[in-house]
Amino acid sequence: PDIEDIIESEWRKHIIALVIERLNASFSGKAMDVFSMTLDGKSADDIASALELTKDSVYVLRNRVQSRFRKEARQLRSYLEFDQ
Repeated sequence: PDIEDIIESEWRKHIIALVIERLNASFSGKAMDVFSMTLDGKSADDIASALELTKDSVYVLRNRVQSRFRKEARQLRSYLEFDQ
């Protein structure tokens, strides 16, 4: 990988960390647990069982957090990036 690829990768990681920090301030309890377990590749059934939720609740919480994640990521990128 060249230096530009490395910089881009690190920038993405930075944006993701900032977004997750914002999400932790907005969502509490099981919503972030569901999101984290989803990122770890856990199935909805496994998450529901581990967190004592219904599968439908897992889908709802996951979709809420994912939707906010995308929105926050777009906003942060727009705010932090600039054309040279």
